[in-house]
Amino acid sequence: MKTPADRIAERYQDSDPARLVNFLAMGSLIEEVVSAIRAAEAKGITRYRLSKDSGVDQAVISRLVSGETRVNVENLEKLCEALGLQVTVKRKPRKR
Repeated sequence: MKTPADRIAERYQDSDPARLVNFLAMGSLIEEVVSAIRAAEAKGITRYRLSKDSGVDQAVISRLVSGETRVNVENLEKLCEALGLQVTVKRKPRKR
């Protein structure tokens, strides 16, 4: 089964390399969120409960886990908050 990062790499393989790196970073974040959702489910937390806790529609969560949908940053932030994940974004120095 392809990971979100694999699907992103395939889709944007002809893109500007800097843009691809950004997309791959997003894919890695999605993988972490999906992994946390699965771990929560293993502990008995349902997608319904996660939906109520995060404010993200249950159908969106299900499609995200199955790899059927893209997710926007707002929903990723909400899911991270509900799952107890902290996302840190660092600005890298620009080359001059």
